[in-house]
Amino acid sequence: MKFEKELDDLRRFRDALGNIEKQEVYDEIIKACMAEESALSSADIPSVLDAILLAAFVIDRKLINKVARHVDLLEENILRLESKVNSAENEDT
Repeated sequence: MKFEKELDDLRRFRDALGNIEKQEVYDEIIKACMAEESALSSADIPSVLDAILLAAFVIDRKLINKVARHVDLLEENILRLESKVNSAENEDT
């Protein structure tokens, strides 16, 4: 299968990275993309690598959106706490 052959070729790229940390990050990317294997194998995209990159972008966007929502909640909490602190300071004076 073309998909498996290109993944084998990409494994050589992984080994060429040399740095263990980079290899671990590479493994995480491939693992996340393989969770979308059915989408990758049915994709009408010229290259398996292109399909993998597209899947990685989708996964990254999902994580970015999650982090952005979390940051928004943290900002709201900070503003609420600042307001409480200001109210308490005004009551003390």
